[in-house]
Amino acid sequence: MVRGHPATLLLLSLLALLAGAANTPRRPLRAMAAGCPGIRLNELLPQPQRVDWNGDGTLNGDDSYVELYNGADTPCDLSGWQLDDQANAGSAPYTFPAGTVLGAYHLRVLFRGTTHITFEPYGDSVRLVQPDLRLVDQYSYFSSSPDTSFSVSVDGRTWVRSYPPSPGRPNLPATSTPNPSPAPDPSPQPSPTGTRSATRTPAPRADPTVTVTPTPTFSPTPCPAYIGYLPMIQALIPADPAGG
Repeated sequence: MVRGHPATLLLLSLLALLAGAANTPRRPLRAMAAGCPGIRLNELLPQPQRVDWNGDGTLNGDDSYVELYNGADTPCDLSGWQLDDQANAGSAPYTFPAGTVLGAYHLRVLFRGTTHITFEPYGDSVRLVQPDLRLVDQYSYFSSSPDTSFSVSVDGRTWVRSYPPSPGRPNLPATSTPNPSPAPDPSPQPSPTGTRSATRTPAPRADPTVTVTPTPTFSPTPCPAYIGYLPMIQALIPADPAGG
């Protein structure tokens, strides 16, 4: 048992309580707003750096944002409501203009360019206040990282900083995208060479035999009827003078 001055014990108890609170996720403080039972803070990105969250083409502090969500089935009239950081400190509160209505189950993103609220990177608060200054919801953080948001979890029970920023979209845990396993290159398959049909060599055709009709050779056949006159005919033929 620790003994000491009552004031010392009280101080130690307060320090222990604060230390425990610093390590415990802050749950949303939500009061039942008159006419807006489902209104709440939904996301906060206090420290933009490398992402143009508002899409205006410029990377600057105006990319910081606060997101509201109306989880009721009736619209919420936010006319005269205020969005603020720390009470009585920091930036001036932003007052919603007349006619600002957040539809049932709708999200509303408010960038710093609209609210002019600067959230400190090393700890700050965001508060939603009714026109009668009744605190409806608030969230406090003790440090932040560039382009990292604080979001209400899917079940609506606590704030987390592990969800990826999602302005204007539902808060969801990060989904791990598995790296695709490198697909082995398919073994090179020989391109199917078109099988050429075997050229049919025509069967040798015999040239037609040309039948040559032989020219008949006429051997002079002595006619038997004139054989006896042959000596007489030879005698009548004069002898060749050159032959003598």
